[in-house]
Amino acid sequence: MAKTLSDGRIQVEEGDTLSGIYGSNWKELSGYTGDPTKLQIGTVLPAKSSGSLGGSLTPETSEKTLPNQPVDKLSMFGDVLKMVTQRAAKESISKGGKALPKGMLDPSQVSGGTFANILNFTKEQKTRGIADIYQSTLNMISDTRARADKQLTMLVNTGAIADLDEDSIKGLADLTDYPVDYIQAMKSAAIEESQDTTKMTDAGRINNLNTFFSDKVGKDTKISAQNYVEGFKRWIGLGGTPTDFKYSFPVEEWLGKNEWGNLPSEWQPKAQKTVPDLNTLPADEQMMINQVQSKINTYEVTYEQAIKDFPEYAIYFEPLKGY
Repeated sequence: MAKTLSDGRIQVEEGDTLSGIYGSNWKELSGYTGDPTKLQIGTVLPAKSSGSLGGSLTPETSEKTLPNQPVDKLSMFGDVLKMVTQRAAKESISKGGKALPKGMLDPSQVSGGTFANILNFTKEQKTRGIADIYQSTLNMISDTRARADKQLTMLVNTGAIADLDEDSIKGLADLTDYPVDYIQAMKSAAIEESQDTTKMTDAGRINNLNTFFSDKVGKDTKISAQNYVEGFKRWIGLGGTPTDFKYSFPVEEWLGKNEWGNLPSEWQPKAQKTVPDLNTLPADEQMMINQVQSKINTYEVTYEQAIKDFPEYAIYFEPLKGY
């Protein structure tokens, strides 16, 4: 007769058959796939279930495990919520008080419960404790996600996403809820774009615009305001700065005065004021102006104070503006 081991499994002995051990359903219960007529002595077989007809009714004791399931974020939040209430209870009790003020939810009432049960209990009891924690946590999650989205947008717009490592990408995916492969695709696009972009020096930009302007020069050797603005846009598109463009292509040299008014007001050259000859003034006025100019130079008075005290001579002090 087959020998039953301490853990319930069956060890085959001389004369044993599968049908004698498990009954007519021996194939399913034994899991044996070999030739049943060649069953070897000493072979260890699964324990018999209580429903098998052959032999003893020893219950099956082998432990079964469920397949791993991904934890959804709502369940994770429920775990965090449970941890918060339990911690609040412990801290409050250690100080000699109760877990929560009277009229609020007692953590012991929900400790160990599911997230759905906690919310139902809160609704039924019309308590505020859990609801407050729930809302504040949702606000925190929302704020964190908004900041992460802004950070991701900045990284994409500046191209800095190309420098992120795998851990940083996974961290962003967790915070923003974008899949890892989505952020990885944005990184790949940024890398490809940076490789395709050719860096150009100011000299290269100047040559490019000289070529662009060459067929737009009129009989007066000048270009129109419209062409000048188009050239500016081209310069910026090539990676140049506004300051370098205006330095390399001064309005006064490239446009006739009749075109200045067609430019944006901030681009139009300022009319130069002609300072009257100081020697044409009476001697006492010349002396007074020289003295004020000297005091502006030595910081005894400011330019603003000088034109306030002597507005009629302000034009003589303008070269000292900024002192």
